[in-house]
Amino acid sequence: MLNTNISTMKSLNSGAGQRFFSKENMNFWGTKIEIYPKENFFVTSDRDAFDGRAYTIRFFNLKNYRVYSVNFSDDTIGFGEFSNLDDAKKAFDRITDVFHVDNFTEEKINYILDNLTKVIFTESDEIKLIANHKEEYIIA
Repeated sequence: MLNTNISTMKSLNSGAGQRFFSKENMNFWGTKIEIYPKENFFVTSDRDAFDGRAYTIRFFNLKNYRVYSVNFSDDTIGFGEFSNLDDAKKAFDRITDVFHVDNFTEEKINYILDNLTKVIFTESDEIKLIANHKEEYIIA
């Protein structure tokens, strides 16, 4: 099951002892869900250093119930990658159009999600899932 709604994500995240969706955490960062999940990707906005909004594409891992920021190169952290919602939505649409796991066995997907350390969306519209900080799996 790779499509999960935000309520289920919140419940699973909290039940696993994670605090991404906690009221305290979301209030502290001023986090808002801007685009609801598709293929377990979603978009948040957070207060930036200049009292504006910064937009981040997130990925919810159904194996460990953690939320990852999607990076757009090996050098970025993914957080606040976009300064406006329109650009974040365009990238979100590209990612969710490209993201298909049909070419992976369930065992391989489970291994990747169990060991996931980074999600990168490349300029060539590939999604790189980095497991154990070094193994790359390309989903195109």
